[in-house]
Amino acid sequence: MQASGRNQFTGNVSNVLIGAVNAEIHVSLKDGEAIVASITKESIETLGIKIGMEVVALVKAPQIIIITDFGGYRLWARNQLQGIMRPICLLACS
Repeated sequence: MQASGRNQFTGNVSNVLIGAVNAEIHVSLKDGEAIVASITKESIETLGIKIGMEVVALVKAPQIIIITDFGGYRLWARNQLQGIMRPICLLACS
């Protein structure tokens, strides 16, 4: 597989909830976190998505929000992951 997305999360499908048009794919990540993806029912069939299957979730950079301090506010975003920002060196780094 080739993809330009750098935000890749590998995990296993833990649940599939099929609605009238779309489906929710629940993915358990290897570090114990979980994320949910919404795709079409047609994509479920085309990709052969099944519970227990290993998948890679790709997240487009414009869809990511980074917060350093909630400041007491409540935020509603389904997929929230806590982590540490580290620099990426694309060329020769000193």
